[in-house]
Amino acid sequence: FELFYSADATFDAGDTSLGTQAVVASGTAIDFTGFNQTISNGTTGTLFLVADIAADATPGHTINIAAPALSDITVALGRKTGTLTAGGAQTFDALPTITAFSSTTPDNTYGIDEAINVTVTFSEAVTLAGGNLILTLDNGGTVTIAPFANATTAAGTYTVVVGQDSADLNTTGITLDTGATLQDATGNDAELTIPAGASLADNQALVIDATNPTVTVDIIDATLNDADNSSVVNFTFSEAVTGFDETDLTVAGGTLSGFTGSGSSYTATFTANDDLALPGSVTVDADRYTDHNGNLGATGTDTVDINTANPVVSNVVASVATIQDANTGVDSFTITVSFD
Repeated sequence: FELFYSADATFDAGDTSLGTQAVVASGTAIDFTGFNQTISNGTTGTLFLVADIAADATPGHTINIAAPALSDITVALGRKTGTLTAGGAQTFDALPTITAFSSTTPDNTYGIDEAINVTVTFSEAVTLAGGNLILTLDNGGTVTIAPFANATTAAGTYTVVVGQDSADLNTTGITLDTGATLQDATGNDAELTIPAGASLADNQALVIDATNPTVTVDIIDATLNDADNSSVVNFTFSEAVTGFDETDLTVAGGTLSGFTGSGSSYTATFTANDDLALPGSVTVDADRYTDHNGNLGATGTDTVDINTANPVVSNVVASVATIQDANTGVDSFTITVSFD
């Protein structure tokens, strides 16, 4: 016996042989195993079983081949539906697949704590049961989709977390919780691969800025005194910021004037207080300014040594205890003055 596959309903020389079986005794099953044939979606094919009858076979005998059962055919990438009969048609139900990732959130740049919709579309209605569906994003974030029933789309929310930057947010993987199933109405498990051209970045332009702006404060002079009691102060930010002004500064040991700047660079002049022998400082307060995506800014500070203390007389000593009149013969003395 030899099993053939034909792309049409006619047996001819161009059909594909799937395998042969040796002579078998009457009533014995013919089992063709280990043979494979690819059948494209939407096409029709026919299986032909050909018997090679010996020339000396006894006339009048009949070969009766029973129709195979539905369970007799195994399909690698799909499941069988319907009832298989001899000479009848057999339908194969294709596995549900992912067709696209998208978002209802408009294309734009988003910052920390902002919420972004992520939607997955399937080739047919599926049901998620027994656990969640987890989408992995290129920036280390995840989207959790809760169980749902008989739907072609499902959605979850990604909330931006500090440090999860992405120039073009993308889906990189999809997995199921342990014990969860994602199946169509006939029990086919969905394929969890992302086809080329179907990822989130292929369909959206979502930029994630999840980094807080920082600032470097630099008081140019290392030391201030009475001869030089002022210094330029530079404020350099990691990116352009908004909402930054003099009210966001804490100043110790002096005063600021001439505050100016924009974007990521600002300057001012620090003038030390008089009669001071302590360090001075200029500090940018945290969470008082933001970048253009609303991410709150970090603190920054710098210090300067100040010595503008006025001299103080600590002691006065005379060389004689008592000054007498001229008749005593004492006509001069020394006064020693000490300062702190």
